Amino acid sequence: MGTGLPEQPGGAGAVALRAAESYLGVPYAWGGASRSGVDCSGLVLLAWRAAGVDLLHSAALQYADSTHIPLSQVQPGDLLFYDLDGTGIDHVVMYVGSGVYGADTIIQAAYPGTVVEFDPLWYGGLVGAARP
Repeated sequence: MGTGLPEQPGGAGAVALRAAESYLGVPYAWGGASRSGVDCSGLVLLAWRAAGVDLLHSAALQYADSTHIPLSQVQPGDLLFYDLDGTGIDHVVMYVGSGVYGADTIIQAAYPGTVVEFDPLWYGGLVGAARP
């Protein structure tokens, strides 16, 4: 992952990633997009809004509205999209690039009962990567 050119320190992806990290510990809330609770696409919406990019509050729509990139070109702040139940895109995470799980670190709002946290990247259900 992330074998392309490194993103500029002040680039939009870096800004979005810093914004996402400011939500660490915020509880998962279905349909949430605030400091009191976020879901996966709500976290991404808020993070990229801080970087000046408007996204809709839906993982599937975020995938449709973003520029698809090969996994080999994923940079910090880029999005990874999943089909976890076989019905289409239903989850989105943000690639961190380096962190507690090395180059395979992501940040996400996973599911009810969790908080926004760093997790290891996984490939089961992975549909693709995109850059807003």
